[in-house]
Amino acid sequence: MFCGTAGSVAIRTNQQGFEFYAHRHYDGDGKQRESYISGPVGDEAADAKALDLKARITEVKAQVADVRLLGREGFQLVDTKTYATLASLHLHGVFQAGAMLIGSHATNRSVRSRCLNFRRMQPGCRIWVIC
Repeated sequence: MFCGTAGSVAIRTNQQGFEFYAHRHYDGDGKQRESYISGPVGDEAADAKALDLKARITEVKAQVADVRLLGREGFQLVDTKTYATLASLHLHGVFQAGAMLIGSHATNRSVRSRCLNFRRMQPGCRIWVIC
């Protein structure tokens, strides 16, 4: 699950000539982001991480047509900012820890910014995010 677009894997070079893999994508607010994956290019472990991410990106991009079809058939889809909020909460383990998101204002900007800063929750912890 990505908190925005799936993006792509790019090869970057720093000022010292070190080549590394980077993940280029847009976040939930539509801002372009780039994050370090691993390096150096050509290293077996770094190449494996980049290939794994490329496979996940390909899988997500293949599902986009199916999701759009569901939307045309009347299924309810969420907007990108709501998706980014829910994805962030999921990736930080909030729902696995027992949290429940309730309310129509749960996706406002202040909640989204706080959600992005959640630390991984301990299993069994009961948290309710009510807006």
